[in-house]
Amino acid sequence: MSDVVKISDEVIKMVSDKIGSYPSFVHTPVYTHEGFVKLIQDCKKMWVNEYIDDNDVVRFEGLYDYKNSGIFIYYICEDKTYKFIFMSDVDKTDTLIFTIKALNKYKVNRPWN
Repeated sequence: MSDVVKISDEVIKMVSDKIGSYPSFVHTPVYTHEGFVKLIQDCKKMWVNEYIDDNDVVRFEGLYDYKNSGIFIYYICEDKTYKFIFMSDVDKTDTLIFTIKALNKYKVNRPWN
């Protein structure tokens, strides 16, 4: 998974419209599928890019409203691992530290991390 993540301007505009300003971005390391499921529980799906067939859903990327808190989670998925980029106004970035620390046990340890 590449370290550089390009979020489409349309997704950023969706978040900007919700929070009333251009968002701040907080990037995370890579997490397992279980970490993804834990993070998005109780979140509202806003936009996805997925492939669906009879037996499987393959997630590529998406955007969630994090518990109606003014924090939005953009994810990108590769090989069933997930990188998150939190978007919010700058005042909420400190709050994200607690959320990210809660995911620590789901972090994928790579030799270069």
